[in-house]
Amino acid sequence: MLLLEHMRSENPVIGRIMDWLNPLTVRFSGANINRRTLDNIGRADFLVAKNEKLFFTIVRQLELCPIKQTEGS
Repeated sequence: MLLLEHMRSENPVIGRIMDWLNPLTVRFSGANINRRTLDNIGRADFLVAKNEKLFFTIVRQLELCPIKQTEGS
């Protein structure tokens, strides 16, 4: 799976600013700017095969592959 994704900054200061601004962006554009996409990818049973930072740690191109499930799991 290929994703072009925006997410919460890994910089603690910028990340907190994004958390603070998120209610405004949701209200006016419908987009959450503070998603923790990499955490969600792991919970969805995918692995990040490629992680290219396009705009600091906020915009990234991600290549994902599914975690192989063993038979019966």
